Amino acid sequence: MAIAQTSIWVSIIFTVLYIVTIYFTNRKVPNAQYYLFIFISVIIIFVGIYNYRYLGKITPYNYDTLSMLTYIVGNISFVAFVVPYVYSIVKLLRGDNAQKIPIIIVSLLLLILLWWLWMVMFTGIFIGFV
Repeated sequence: MAIAQTSIWVSIIFTVLYIVTIYFTNRKVPNAQYYLFIFISVIIIFVGIYNYRYLGKITPYNYDTLSMLTYIVGNISFVAFVVPYVYSIVKLLRGDNAQKIPIIIVSLLLLILLWWLWMVMFTGIFIGFV
């Protein structure tokens, strides 16, 4: 069973933590205020739909719809973490680093690991581990 299926407060606390996290990770990125509004709106709309339609009512019939919706929103909401990550890597590579290729390889591997952890956590909270 999903963690968020037990209480509406779990999804609300997740939303607040997500908003605070993307705000603090995107503070130094130029023009972040424009796209932060989009990501905040997406997560609030998703949590609203989730709490209204699926809270305590996951059945085999609507599981596929919720699974696809969670996968799409999970990937969209991860972009808010990718932007400051890429910005910091570009800023690092503009310097006088002699080892740019290892930095790029390690950065991509860490980004893939971060995406995997994000999707496991997002799926675990809203769908559960089946």
